[in-house]
Amino acid sequence: MNEKETYNNRLLIFADHLSHIAYHRSHELIEEVEVVALEVNFRVAYTVKYRHWIFDELPNVFESWCYHEATGNSLHEGDDPEEGTIASVIDFFGLTLEEFGHLFDIEECQLTDEFGGEKLSLENSLTGTVIAGNIVEFVKKRRTLLS
Repeated sequence: MNEKETYNNRLLIFADHLSHIAYHRSHELIEEVEVVALEVNFRVAYTVKYRHWIFDELPNVFESWCYHEATGNSLHEGDDPEEGTIASVIDFFGLTLEEFGHLFDIEECQLTDEFGGEKLSLENSLTGTVIAGNIVEFVKKRRTLLS
């Protein structure tokens, strides 16, 4: 199995888990983080808002994820806590910043023409249903591009 297919399978496992979540104890909590893409000769900063509970679920799905003792944040084993959960998520699922924003940003910045799915908002991101559906559609598109 190639690396991209490993990432796709991880995403689908996560989507399946999220699709069954109707309520999470911290589903109202929203995180905002600035991520920086390094382009040729300049940096591009993105602000991403996401539901905190989504990534709290990763240790419940994947054995290689845990809660960092000092910060309480979800991290993939061996990842630097200074880089944070978002860097771990991007690396673990093999995502670009644009793909990450499409899958998890709740300010309706989804690139639905490019990646499929629907726009995420404060309302429809309270449960895992729409997020999971977007992940499934994204994987379908990514697999189509790889074939």
